[in-house]
Amino acid sequence: WDWTLCTGGVCDVPVMGESLENEPWTAGYMEEGEIPSFKIFDASANGGSGAYYDAVADQDIPWMNLGMNVILDLNVVPDCNGDLGGTAWESDCGCVEEGNSGDDCDDCAGIPNGSATIQTYWVDADGDGLGSGSGSEFCDATVPLGWVLNNADINDDIFCYSNIIDECDVCDGENADMDCAGECFGDHWESDCGCVEEGNSGDDCDDC
Repeated sequence: WDWTLCTGGVCDVPVMGESLENEPWTAGYMEEGEIPSFKIFDASANGGSGAYYDAVADQDIPWMNLGMNVILDLNVVPDCNGDLGGTAWESDCGCVEEGNSGDDCDDCAGIPNGSATIQTYWVDADGDGLGSGSGSEFCDATVPLGWVLNNADINDDIFCYSNIIDECDVCDGENADMDCAGECFGDHWESDCGCVEEGNSGDDCDDC
């Protein structure tokens, strides 16, 4: 805006108000107490065809009939891309176009430029840190309780850190609970005559 073209360096900008008689031709004009908005025309824009830009006043002065107010500055503020009249805005992820949510750089936990990622987890039913079954994807910042990053558990019904479970389903048991007949928690016992059932004297093989 070239202020030197205005009388005394002050430019008159009439802001018209609605008729007190509600005449139809003034419909949509300013009413008492409303804040006027302004536009600035740039004749050099768009290859000389010009463009109107929303202008920002240095202060918001309510309109009143026959009022005369002084605005010191009336400017067109460029958007974050430096474009006059542009609609890009500054988000946590940087300057983005109008309509963009501004969370393009957010991680899965919603933290701008964060490090959280989506990973596959398996349920750990027995709480030994070893999972099993079908995997499900979760953000590693918000993993539900009881899910782990592996499906290595050979038996998720038996708590066993080592994941070494014997044939009797005992963690680190080394089949110590298997009797001589190969039965878990069985009653067979090893006699001089070999493996015999409980109640057997174990001397079936003895001579006279």
